[in-house]
Amino acid sequence: MRKIFNTIIILLLAAASVSAQSNSNSPYSRFGIGISELQGSGRNFALGGAGVALTAPFDINTVNPASYAVFKYPENSSFELLYKDVKKPNGRPFVFQVGARGLRTDIFDGDLAVSKYNTNLVSFTGKFQLQNYWAMSFGLQPVSSVGYSVSETDTVTSGDYSAVFNNKYSGAGGLNSLYWGNSFYFKGLSIGVNASYIFGPLSQTSTSVMTATEYAVVTTDLRRINVSDFSFRGGFQYTNDTIFGKFGFTIGAFAENKAQLNALQTRFVQRDIIQSGRALTDTLVNDTIAEGTVGFPLQYGVGLALHSKSLIVTADYTISDWSDVSMIGVGTGTFSKSERISAGIEYTPNAASKSFFKTVNYRVGAHTGTSNFSFGGNEITEQGMSVGLGIPVSKSLTFINLAFEVGKFGNPATNLIYENYYKVHLYFNTGAIWFQKRKFN
Repeated sequence: MRKIFNTIIILLLAAASVSAQSNSNSPYSRFGIGISELQGSGRNFALGGAGVALTAPFDINTVNPASYAVFKYPENSSFELLYKDVKKPNGRPFVFQVGARGLRTDIFDGDLAVSKYNTNLVSFTGKFQLQNYWAMSFGLQPVSSVGYSVSETDTVTSGDYSAVFNNKYSGAGGLNSLYWGNSFYFKGLSIGVNASYIFGPLSQTSTSVMTATEYAVVTTDLRRINVSDFSFRGGFQYTNDTIFGKFGFTIGAFAENKAQLNALQTRFVQRDIIQSGRALTDTLVNDTIAEGTVGFPLQYGVGLALHSKSLIVTADYTISDWSDVSMIGVGTGTFSKSERISAGIEYTPNAASKSFFKTVNYRVGAHTGTSNFSFGGNEITEQGMSVGLGIPVSKSLTFINLAFEVGKFGNPATNLIYENYYKVHLYFNTGAIWFQKRKFN
């Protein structure tokens, strides 16, 4: 119990660090809550983001909370040999997972192109088995990301008077989920639910520097929306290991409720006048300007996975309905229904082999769909492909999950900004057997 308590404390301390990071480079992140983050682990990202019907005892699949209670691999899988000790009643398995991501985004706007980079820790999660039929999970993971910076220069001339305006618009922050989940398993059927506390800042800053002949004026306008409220995600999975002979299957579904998250909008405006080497600072606004809500959409999805001794094939279809979501300080008409199809294949030659390369999980995936943004009737589309590895560490209960993802966000045919992105996901999963009864001779 002491280990569990210490792990939870670490997650809470990490929350402040993760929530302060900017995980996006996209100009589209200035709208709404920013760029929506896909839930899941390094394994999910390598499989195109699929996970509604995926189970694994030593992976934490937050796409579907029903997966937490399944501390066994399908009977047709050779992983049963590797993890046969886990099913013994002497002790309870625990899994801890930490994930990091590196992101490069190439942004194109007409003839203008720019590349941006960031690297961040993105999630801390854990799960443990309380009973053979009951497991619990908890953790911190991103919900959305805001991170952009745009600059422009303008010149105003009237007679002999001339002034240059250098304007910069930037944003940072995003929403995070501190969740607690429970899952229950009985004869192939598992159900689960996450209760999530969603919190975080959404910040937008505009800075205007006006340079004239004898003086300069710097105006800084900071708008910040602080969000804090609860949301719930529930799901189920059903597994049958024998219906297709050498193949078994798992079907799954999840849904997350539509919500209006409590939000507080503040504004700070400061003006600095610089003349003859002297600066005069004046605070124009420093106040809470509105209390309201930030809309969170109804989300749901279904998935199917087929699994054999060494192969898993899976696919998902998910929807996030942003079409009627309203947000404090944001006009309607920017958002639309988001749909996504994700699919992936995982191949493991022989998990119980003495050959290292035969125990590695080899993964490939792809996804396509529309985002939650729409401008002038043009939906912002997204497509991508991924590859990855699940690398066991000395046949212990530890895995390194690595995924590389490449994709595009937007379409140049619409004459809107579009992006090519490259992501590297690195997740470290470690498991242990706790509360074992020691035997002494």
